[in-house]
Amino acid sequence: MTGAGRRLVAVGLFTPQEAAAYLTAVLAAHHRQEPADQINGLAAELGHLPLALAQAAAYIIDTA
Repeated sequence: MTGAGRRLVAVGLFTPQEAAAYLTAVLAAHHRQEPADQINGLAAELGHLPLALAQAAAYIIDTA
């Protein structure tokens, strides 16, 4: 992943609060409201990884 014109960007984990806020906001933007315990549980199961949370939110939105 190295080479001319490339650079490594370190992306850290969300805090539990950031992860829950992210999922809540993304889902709310698509008229979805999930219980806080489920949001928190999903965020924890995905290790608060931003990309995993984004993919999970997209899946939830797409599958209704």
